[in-house]
Amino acid sequence: MNTRPHSGYGLVFIGLSSDANREDALVEFQHFRENNDVIVETRLRPKQVMTRYPLSFDDAELLSNRLSGLGVRCHIIDLSPVTQPTSGITRLGLLLALSLVYNIVVTAFLVFSMSPASEPKMSNPPPISAFALGADLFDYGGEDYTSFLLDIDETDVRLFWKGDSGQHISNFSALSHLVDQHGYQLVFATNAGIFNPDFRPVGLYVEEGREIVPLELGDGYGNFYMKPNGVFYITDNRAGIVASEQYPHVAATHHVRFATQSGPLLLQDGTLNPLFTEGSKHRKIRSGVGIIGDKIVVFVKSNEPVSFYEFATMFRDKFGCRSALYLDGVISNMFIREFDPVPFGGDKFGAMIAVVEKHEPVAGNAPTIELPALPTDLSGPAVSDNPAGQVEPDNVQ
Repeated sequence: MNTRPHSGYGLVFIGLSSDANREDALVEFQHFRENNDVIVETRLRPKQVMTRYPLSFDDAELLSNRLSGLGVRCHIIDLSPVTQPTSGITRLGLLLALSLVYNIVVTAFLVFSMSPASEPKMSNPPPISAFALGADLFDYGGEDYTSFLLDIDETDVRLFWKGDSGQHISNFSALSHLVDQHGYQLVFATNAGIFNPDFRPVGLYVEEGREIVPLELGDGYGNFYMKPNGVFYITDNRAGIVASEQYPHVAATHHVRFATQSGPLLLQDGTLNPLFTEGSKHRKIRSGVGIIGDKIVVFVKSNEPVSFYEFATMFRDKFGCRSALYLDGVISNMFIREFDPVPFGGDKFGAMIAVVEKHEPVAGNAPTIELPALPTDLSGPAVSDNPAGQVEPDNVQ
């Protein structure tokens, strides 16, 4: 029997949501059938399809993006380690084989997160002393970026979501007003991660030591659910980024003051996420956070569209980060007082990460920032109940 090596990616177990237009979805499948040999199979598992042969990552992204607009949840997996029969096997057998491959690969991702051999690590990272704290505009690989570096031992960095009355803060101008009322000025702010239509963080959110939104370890579609995803956290004496599955150990052994969950991980142990492809045509505005050592945190936003591969490589090779996390896409923005002393409104974010500095308190107000009142209803709509409304402009890639 002839075999054909898998040198690309599979799009498997695509579930149609209850409100998806099945006929429209089937039309999209047929568009890809001629070039990518997509199987539409309803006998084994109704309302599911998968690719018979591997796709390029770009084609998998393209198909996933089209289907997501129809309420179809997709999983992109790397099938390169296995071989696929090209003859003498029925479609039912193909489905069973790919189902097994899918479960093996996903389990491997959760257990081992990333293969160290999937991407060479930078051999000579720049020393921490090479970086100047504060804001910078720089060019890397022909693309423009904005960065802000801080030392957690010298900087008051916090997460904000709701104000004193429990109202969503929403933008830099409102956040600046809030901290000013408590005797602080806003130095830096950026969006903290992906959120739902009601501005509730999709995953874990910890503020002033209190877990307000729990850790999300489920599956779904969109960048948040590209595995492994991760958590950016700050304790009393360090900052870190870990895979989401590793966070419970961190929480059990450290006093976590602030934390936000997002996805995908850009870097883990100095290795690029294996889902990223050099030369990918999917280029968008992107923001993320990286860790240098365990004290220096760098926030970066691309000022022009870049691929995930380029964005992750920049964190690794320019800053020497061994861990980095994607925060969001097109909606991303930064307020940097050094560049513009007047915080701007208009943007609508979920939670925000901010650096504040003490100044003379406004008369009649408390000298310190108090923990904002907890929202009266933390449940919100489940992500899986309203996937099309998730505020994530990149969708899958």
